[in-house]
Amino acid sequence: MKTLLKKPLVLVGMSAIAVSLVYMIFQQLIYLQHPVQPLYVGFFNNSGLPLTSINIDHGNVNTQEKIQLLQLMPGEQRYVALNHQPAMGFNVEINDANGQKFNACIGRFSDKWHLKVTIDESGVDVTEVW
Repeated sequence: MKTLLKKPLVLVGMSAIAVSLVYMIFQQLIYLQHPVQPLYVGFFNNSGLPLTSINIDHGNVNTQEKIQLLQLMPGEQRYVALNHQPAMGFNVEINDANGQKFNACIGRFSDKWHLKVTIDESGVDVTEVW
């Protein structure tokens, strides 16, 4: 009777070890370190108009980048990852379907790595997420 119980316990123990190893490997693959932490910015169109483009310009001493988001519909949200440090600020130009243009420098005084930019009829609101 003792030998019958030992085999299932050994199999359960080995299965638990195998599952733990697979989980640890899977976790490492998901959470690989990035060489540079990106600044995440979410753009939310809460206006009643389509936004034909959102142009994002940012840079530092060594780099200059321009990102263009196209056709952000009312109620739509879109995220971008900028190769940029917090608190340095970045320029945003928002163009709507009526041809109106809005310019702003965003994130200049925020030390957070995730910002939320909400666009509505009254303008732009920036919220620090984390």
